[in-house]
Amino acid sequence: MGWRKEDDWFWEGNVQRILEEFFRASGFEVIATDAIKKQQGPDMLVSDGSRKILIEIKGWPAAKIADGPRQGQEKKAASALQASHWFAGCLSTIIRRRKKFPDHELAIAFPMFNRYVSLLEESKWAIELLGIQVYLIKETKEVYKYL
Repeated sequence: MGWRKEDDWFWEGNVQRILEEFFRASGFEVIATDAIKKQQGPDMLVSDGSRKILIEIKGWPAAKIADGPRQGQEKKAASALQASHWFAGCLSTIIRRRKKFPDHELAIAFPMFNRYVSLLEESKWAIELLGIQVYLIKETKEVYKYL
């Protein structure tokens, strides 16, 4: 069998699993996860009893087509360009979630790639103003709270 998206550490499902481990080790209960299933709703909900955090998660776009009959073939679009779109979508989604989850803290999470870090730096003022937490996941499976 050839390449599979699940083999990439930065695939969204793997990023979710690393975050689950991080939050459990930090005393949180993982209430819900949906990043892998691609269902409607938050990617992850965690709670430590007094705090509830809603997290939107993105992976890094693979250089190959992830699904379908062309799976494993090289993509034409650059991963960094696609990541910019994913970042914008993630930020938009977490902002819109505030209405439905007014009592939750909001967070976004990405694998640590230079493009995501530069987008976070450019958007830092707004992310801080909105009170959104940011988690970056390293290839070593370390979770770094960026904001």
